[in-house]
Amino acid sequence: MSVNKIVVRGKDGKILKGATADFLPNKPVFHLITGGIPGEEVREIFVDDLKAVFYVKSFDGNKDYNDIRGFIGRPREGKRVKVIFEDGEVIF
Repeated sequence: MSVNKIVVRGKDGKILKGATADFLPNKPVFHLITGGIPGEEVREIFVDDLKAVFYVKSFDGNKDYNDIRGFIGRPREGKRVKVIFEDGEVIF
């Protein structure tokens, strides 16, 4: 079973970080191991309560990151995606 590091953001604005092996967007619930280490607290997460799920390589983040709002240049591969959330937030 593959375990993925994820960051989830709830519709209430709360952010949780951890790992999961059973997230599927078409299932109503999945389990999040907080801290990403087996044996730590396992939380049941309801998909309907979420705004977004991000797969990450690390939980460190980059406080100096400056988000570019929009598309720059031509895509090297894949498709461009713009997401508009119900609360008006936009990500590219």
